[in-house]
Amino acid sequence: MNSNAWGPTGETPLDVLYDSTNIIGSTVICGFSYGIVFTMFCICFYYLVLQFKLERNRTRQAVFNMVYIIITFILATLYVAANARTTQLAYVNNRNFPGGPNQYAIYIFDQPVTTFGLVAFFAANWFTDALLIWRLWVIYQSTYYVKYVIILPGFLFLTSMGHTDQASQYLGVVAMLVESSALYTIWAIIFLGLYIVNHPVQYIFLASLAEVQVLAPLLIIFRVSRGRAWGTSTERTLTTIRAKSVSNRISIHRMNGSRNTSGTLDIELQGTKTGSQLAESF
Repeated sequence: MNSNAWGPTGETPLDVLYDSTNIIGSTVICGFSYGIVFTMFCICFYYLVLQFKLERNRTRQAVFNMVYIIITFILATLYVAANARTTQLAYVNNRNFPGGPNQYAIYIFDQPVTTFGLVAFFAANWFTDALLIWRLWVIYQSTYYVKYVIILPGFLFLTSMGHTDQASQYLGVVAMLVESSALYTIWAIIFLGLYIVNHPVQYIFLASLAEVQVLAPLLIIFRVSRGRAWGTSTERTLTTIRAKSVSNRISIHRMNGSRNTSGTLDIELQGTKTGSQLAESF
């Protein structure tokens, strides 16, 4: 029996590849990333409750962060629900749509179920950007150039809506990646590149992009709840560390210069002594 006889009709191999990556992204990848978000949400919620109970001077911050992660988690859940419904319509209810499920997903792009998912996606994106701008303000508020640091991110946000122990928590690679929300940025850049060249793998990254953009602020809030997040003193600490590093390099350079100078003098003295001895022998 020819197995190709049971394949999709009226679709090119490229259409089938698009359908394959779309369903993998919409089911496996989306579900896996949502599971990570759910786990991180539970961990953050637990530590925020502890912060609320044990640290009376930070109860207001704990409540604010609790409300924030609840809202973003709801948005992530709504997106997953809309994505699951769209996948069901495309691959089950309307499987014989001309051009295949991928074309059907494009066809219902302006339908309520798709709009519902897009609203949840962009709302989560706004919340993520707002948190990053707030973190910038927290870190740079004590500096004179804070307004210059905030202007561009703030403008983009409005547009989108319309090595010591003391320094280890600041200079660690993980800390820098989390505080800069690099996970979401890298994920979005990869998706954008694949989208521009219209590569089928774009659906793998698109399906999980909404969850990744929720996961990024959850990681930041996790560090905040543990008291390890960057704060107002971070900028001064980093500046001090850089100044000490430069000072140490200058000191080492001077020491090396002194040693080289001493060595040169020794050689010159030895050379002079040898010359005098040779003169005496003549």
